[in-house]
Amino acid sequence: QYALMCISDVTESERALEAAVVNEEMFRLAMKNAPIGMALVSPQGGWLRVNRVLCGIVGYSEEELLATDFQTVTHPDDLDKDLELVQKMLRSEIDHYHMEKRYSRKSGEMVWILLSVSLVRQANGEPRYFISQIQDIQERKLAQEELRISKERLELALEGGELGTWDWN
Repeated sequence: QYALMCISDVTESERALEAAVVNEEMFRLAMKNAPIGMALVSPQGGWLRVNRVLCGIVGYSEEELLATDFQTVTHPDDLDKDLELVQKMLRSEIDHYHMEKRYSRKSGEMVWILLSVSLVRQANGEPRYFISQIQDIQERKLAQEELRISKERLELALEGGELGTWDWN
């Protein structure tokens, strides 16, 4: 009697699987520990993954965000511009974009953010997901507004007093 035996070397497959697990863990930890808001967003706008910093910026839990999309938290006055840039990326007209926009916090307050977005495509070129980086710039925007108001007041005072200013170097 003869027995048929098949022996195959699975070392390469095991190495590839191990490398994939290590890469996934690195990605997960990088996103989790990022000092700015991070998210993976579907081509339709749904949140796929979000980190704790983003949750802190908008005041929603991870579960609450994952049940919505970015359109839900984007201020209505900023949504059209954002969607226009998303469409340009989907049509391969641009590789990435940056924009200042407002998010609506769970509390109802508005927060200014700097959004940076890039698109990851599948091997066949189809959109897979967007990588979004979100920075809270609320303090900077408030300081800019205070500076604008101070400048406006100075100009009104100079005009009302019929005064002028000059710089001397």
